[in-house]
Formats: sequence, structure tokens, C-alpha cells
Amino acid sequence: MKLVMGYVLVVVFLSWGGLVYYAYIATPYKAEFGAVRSYIFEHYNSNIRQVVFIQADEDGFAKNFGVNHYKDEFGMPSTFKGWVAEPLVKELVYEMTGNRQAAEGLMVTCYKNAKDIPDPSVLGHADLLFVDLHSLF
Repeated sequence: MKLVMGYVLVVVFLSWGGLVYYAYIATPYKAEFGAVRSYIFEHYNSNIRQVVFIQADEDGFAKNFGVNHYKDEFGMPSTFKGWVAEPLVKELVYEMTGNRQAAEGLMVTCYKNAKDIPDPSVLGHADLLFVDLHSLF
């Protein structure tokens, strides 16, 4: 009987862990990456030389997924971190075009919110792609 209860507990804990992983980690990150990837694939063209990237909020998953973050990296969007934008955008452009030089030549500038952009008039330029994570997910 103890052996059966041990197996039941193992199954329950593994099932619960899988549900938590799926609901609180995999689903939000998959949606975040999918939104960024789709936006860049739809709006990037060969004339783009600069990308202005507005980071997601630290609690960006709370509204759509009910996931609150604590003091670790889980529960907050990966695009909240300032170092993520440049390699992410360049990798997606390379993935889309197959042109490593075009991807590496992009100038990616990252801001916490749109109010931090020193000269908002540049957002209308044809060679600039504006990615605002607040509006994507």
C-alpha cells in the first residue's frame, strides 16, 4: 500500500509541476516571442537600418496571463531586460532574410517607455522600425 501511495504522490507532483510549467512559464514566453517575431516579420523590410525597441513592463505577464513575478527571472517578460532587444531583433532579421550582414548592421536602441525617446520625430522615418512591446501583448 505504501508503494502505491508513493507512486500516486509522484504522479500528482509531476502532473502539478507540468501544469505550473505550462501555465506560468511556457505559455507566456511562447506568446511573447510569437508576438515579437510576428511583428518583426510583418514590418521589417530591406530599407530598415534602425530599430527602436520599447521594453515590456516588468509585470507584463500579469494582465494577460495572471503571472506575477517575484525576485527572479521567472514571471517577467524576457523583453523586460535591456540586453535582450539587440540580439533578439538581429537574430529574427537574420532568420527572416538569411543575410547576416543586414542583421548585424542594424542599430537597435532600447527604451523603457516611449516617453524616454529623446526625439520622437525620428519614429516616422522610413528606415526605422518601431517595436513597442506594450502594444504587442
